[in-house]
Amino acid sequence: MPVRIIALLLALAACKGNSKSKLAEDAAASGSGSAVDPAERALQGDKKGVAGDLEACRKLGADIAVNYREQDFVKEVMNTTGDKGADRILDMVGGEYINRNLSFLAGEGRRVQIAFLQGSKAEINLAQVMVKRQT
Repeated sequence: MPVRIIALLLALAACKGNSKSKLAEDAAASGSGSAVDPAERALQGDKKGVAGDLEACRKLGADIAVNYREQDFVKEVMNTTGDKGADRILDMVGGEYINRNLSFLAGEGRRVQIAFLQGSKAEINLAQVMVKRQT
């Protein structure tokens, strides 16, 4: 089994989803993103993909696909979850996406960082994370 598949399975396990949880995935049409869908389906979650290629994202099984180049993915995820936000976020981008992802992570939600396409540094408001009991 390729190492990236093992890493993704471990990241999804860390997210601890259930059949009612919502997963938002950055770079959903990427090589790593393509490996997430079968694993997420096995965990019975609902996947929202954020990618530049919507068709590829849908083919890979995203229930909702958002083009980050043309749409505000924070607004789209909030709209599709009834303003509750995503229960789980699998972040492959990092950088400025970290704060954006935290802004739509639901209360008691889990965010797992598995890559840093835009960098590994960000200034975050830990009070927001604490108040919403996010991990």
